[in-house]
Amino acid sequence: MLSNKTFLLVFFVFILCTQLQAQKTDSLKHVDERENFLHQTSKYNIFVGVNFGLGLGVRNQNTSLNESTVLFDFNINPKVGFYPFRRLMVGVAYDYYTSLASINYSNNYQFNFQSLNGFTRYYFPKGMFGEAQLGWGNGSERLSTTPNPFTESLTGTKFSLGLGVGNFWGKNYHLEILARYIGIFGQYKIVDDDFYINGLKITAGLTYGFGK
Repeated sequence: MLSNKTFLLVFFVFILCTQLQAQKTDSLKHVDERENFLHQTSKYNIFVGVNFGLGLGVRNQNTSLNESTVLFDFNINPKVGFYPFRRLMVGVAYDYYTSLASINYSNNYQFNFQSLNGFTRYYFPKGMFGEAQLGWGNGSERLSTTPNPFTESLTGTKFSLGLGVGNFWGKNYHLEILARYIGIFGQYKIVDDDFYINGLKITAGLTYGFGK
């Protein structure tokens, strides 16, 4: 499995290649994308979008998964935002993901979590953006082991920090790639213990802008 450093390196190389390729396009396309970017990120515009994809998997720091053979997660993250200033957006987002580790043929670990978050995003002039989310949610953790499987409910605070890039091909929509570092900390509902879960994920997104 890729390490966190390898994951970040691949992502930043992707962004660099995307920006270099954009510089090779004809001037008319350059103008169109710039105008679309300025139109979508204008003051008082409304943003609607969804991110989805697979990541490297979140890990509970209290659970040893060194022998796991498969680890992945699936995430969907719809959001609605508003631009109080040009290129600066604030909004709300719903985040759901599930992470699964196959320890061996008969044992596996699964983590599910959903949260409601506030978020802010800032677009840089070339289409790159930074995003931060903070929210609260609940979920469950399941360890299917022989002979004592267990499932535990939990509540926690979730935060994420991300860096992405968008391609503004349409006047009111654009496609984006977003890499996020996720952290969740909280408590189990029954077991008297705290937990901290973290991981990296990369998602694709489609957004639509409403405005003048």
